[in-house]
Amino acid sequence: MPLAHFLVLAAGRLAAGLLGSSAPAAVGGPPSPRPTTEATAPVVAYDAVAATADVDAILGEPNRAYLTARARLVAHPELGRTALLARIDAVPPPAAGERKRLFDVLAEIGGAVAAERIAAELRHACAAEPSESGKVAAVEPWRPLLRDQGAHGRDAVASLVADRDLPVTVRATLLDDLVGITPDGDVTGLLVLAGRGHVELRRQFARSLRRRLRGNEPLRDAVLAVLDAELAVVDASRLAQVIQLRTAIEGGIDDAFLARLAALAREATRPFGVRVASVRALVSQAEHPAARDALLGVATASLPARTQADEILASLALPAVPAESAASLVRAHRLERAPTPRLASIAWAHVELRGDDWLEPGLGDPWPEVRAAALGRVIGPCPRKIVARVGGLVGRASAGADADATVQRAAIDALGRCADDAAFALLRGMLDDDAVALEQSGEAARELARHFGERGSDAVAKQLATRPERGYARRLAQALRHAEAPTERVRATLCAWVDEGGEVGSAAAASLAALYDDDAVCD
Repeated sequence: MPLAHFLVLAAGRLAAGLLGSSAPAAVGGPPSPRPTTEATAPVVAYDAVAATADVDAILGEPNRAYLTARARLVAHPELGRTALLARIDAVPPPAAGERKRLFDVLAEIGGAVAAERIAAELRHACAAEPSESGKVAAVEPWRPLLRDQGAHGRDAVASLVADRDLPVTVRATLLDDLVGITPDGDVTGLLVLAGRGHVELRRQFARSLRRRLRGNEPLRDAVLAVLDAELAVVDASRLAQVIQLRTAIEGGIDDAFLARLAALAREATRPFGVRVASVRALVSQAEHPAARDALLGVATASLPARTQADEILASLALPAVPAESAASLVRAHRLERAPTPRLASIAWAHVELRGDDWLEPGLGDPWPEVRAAALGRVIGPCPRKIVARVGGLVGRASAGADADATVQRAAIDALGRCADDAAFALLRGMLDDDAVALEQSGEAARELARHFGERGSDAVAKQLATRPERGYARRLAQALRHAEAPTERVRATLCAWVDEGGEVGSAAAASLAALYDDDAVCD
């Protein structure tokens, strides 16, 4: 039984008792005679005075009296609403806690006026907070009241979502409410929002709609039908966003939609944003053979990349193309030597490695992302020439090392994959080399712990035991959580730092927790 009905019933029974209702007749006995010597107690009409008294009661009376007064106000909505609003608007105004209690009862009565006043209170609470996080927190008590107002609440929430005086974060939260409380039959009407408004609102709408449709196939199919119709007629400014929304809906990808995406991606007269959105949508569905075929067609048509648009489209499509087809395109267009870093970086994933000098063209590229991509192909067993060349990239640029930190990290990762004696010596040397930046030394420690077994983790533990500078010690302690084979030295060193506490001790404790199941490992 709903709470309101229960309270009304309870209030009715209580009122009947207070007004002297007769007890029921005994089972099987004659009915009790109605009194004739005394007048029957008159039924007291509920009026504005009684409603005002009940408002006083809900502010001042506890427990049963509060519930009884609230039930009477809800049972007489017109009088109750008027009395509640009079107290809300009184001068001086009620305190914050009292105000919220009044609005709780007003919300239970409901109606258009209640929804409008709750929305106004939400705006006021938001405006009173100086910070954005404070504004988000301030609207939380009012959201459930609006969600419970039915159609009136939906109208009020929609007006708040459209209110540009509210922060976008607040509007996005309310948009989520709007999608959630809209009945199934009206959800397709919300699709007018697709592709409109602030970018964060568009993203929130896609997330909320996707969650709303999950597990509801009839509603999902209805929404997909509307979006498919929109794709044929929507203006260019919204087409890309409609494509993104259509793609985000789970279980809605079919051959017809993939064919439409392929056509949009290949159509040169389409706005560039629409073509990009179509390619991204195809990439997200790359497990479908039709999507892979379409992406191969886009990559093939965009190469050689004579324009920046071709370069971007090819770089988006190529990583999702089957490896053999991608390698064929890389060879045909010598993409590893492309002047654009997007294509050259992708191409290095497919370059055929021949001889001991295969790495040099990549390391000679002027773009650091291309050099890092070439280093990503290094894998053991590594020739000594490769190990020495890669190790020389780490350190001071004045001594011949690469000037870019990203490339230096890629070189350290490559040495870890080599995992041989020469690579171990180079990485071990980086732990206490002043020419190597602390961040790179921490990377070297992780690679030693991850790829070199007991000797690697012991090397890191030994360095940590020398009590280095605390920022570096924290990095070393964190690196040991990756230890492939933790040793007694590792355990003892980490436990010693745990006993000392501080930021290094916290990092050591986290590593111990990752390495050992025993909570008492340091005992």
